[in-house]
Amino acid sequence: MTNHRAQQPGLSADEAADWQECQREHDDLMGQLAHREALIENGLVDSYEEYAFGWD
Repeated sequence: MTNHRAQQPGLSADEAADWQECQREHDDLMGQLAHREALIENGLVDSYEEYAFGWD
């Protein structure tokens, strides 16, 4: 995924840390989604219901 370690303009250190944590969670979710799509496209699962995201 992308590198989001740079300090974000206009944010305090605490706000930047929160932003970075949210960005990591977003990147992880996008990775899970890409994995799910690849499984479906390759016929390894038949439907979205057969694949569970990490938060389930």
